[in-house]
Amino acid sequence: MSEINQQGSNPLQKYFRQPKLYISLPSKGKFYPNGAYENTESGELPVFSMTAKDELTFKTPDALLNGQATVDVIQSCIPNIKNAWAMPSIDLDACLIAIRMATYGEEMGITIKKPVTGEESEMNVDLRGIMDHFSDAEYVDSITVGDMIVGLRPLTYKEFTQNA
Repeated sequence: MSEINQQGSNPLQKYFRQPKLYISLPSKGKFYPNGAYENTESGELPVFSMTAKDELTFKTPDALLNGQATVDVIQSCIPNIKNAWAMPSIDLDACLIAIRMATYGEEMGITIKKPVTGEESEMNVDLRGIMDHFSDAEYVDSITVGDMIVGLRPLTYKEFTQNA
């Protein structure tokens, strides 16, 4: 036992949460301030499923209204994002969908109401297709207007929440 501890290996390591999937962020980590994001060599971030604590966090109304629940769950499930308040808003949907996929699977059931008849219908949405849409997106960070170049950046999640 002391030999295992001397090597720095934890005997409970196999029981720790394991990443369920890996994602590339739409921003590619470009718009994060120093210390808010830790990139990996492959550029793909590990995504863990939600814990019971994360599930309860999403059920706290005050935390949902001010955005703290979203920040806590993102930082818990995607530990490479160190400060989710500073994350660009273009990464938000991709992160939340990835967490949903890691926790509940690649399909999400939704109920739709038909406009004319009012009849309700169930259908499944393939979240992989939506994630593919985000991975193919490219953010333009400058535009040219005449002789002037205008630099653009996405809102941070904090700015996005304050504006909402």
